[in-house]
Amino acid sequence: MKTDIDVVLCECGLRDGLQSVSMFMPTSDKLAWLDAEAKTGMPGIEACSFVPPKLIPQFSDATEVTARAIQIRGLTVSALIPNLKGAERGIAAGVHQLNFVMSVSASHNQANVRRSREESVADFANIAQLIKSLGPGKRPVLFGGLATSFGCTLEGQIAEEDVVNYAVKLAEA
Repeated sequence: MKTDIDVVLCECGLRDGLQSVSMFMPTSDKLAWLDAEAKTGMPGIEACSFVPPKLIPQFSDATEVTARAIQIRGLTVSALIPNLKGAERGIAAGVHQLNFVMSVSASHNQANVRRSREESVADFANIAQLIKSLGPGKRPVLFGGLATSFGCTLEGQIAEEDVVNYAVKLAEA
């Protein structure tokens, strides 16, 4: 049994929990939530998503929430980004980590981010290039996630070779 397993904790309730809530949570309440979670010792918080505010108004205050989050000593602040524009906004806001997610399921990726899987891979490569172009100390960590890898509500079973294919493409980028 392996005993030197690294575990990284990142709380996503502030972002994922609010993503589909239609009533806008006031920024002051989000900041109180952020502060309370940070006080528990949580090492990482996905504070927001840099998505177009017209699509998900809940994150129209992403810059303000991020500004507070990055002031908390010892906290790794991450944000979900759907595309290059979101990455640019996240970088400008100073997040430590950018979380890019694409779906391995073609239909789910189209429904979720309105583009093909190949377009998502190309966008991820552009984001990676942007980050590489930044000076040392200004580069956020970029994570690439593969949603629907273990099944999809639209397509059902996802082929293992598709998961591996897109994992390799993101890693190469």
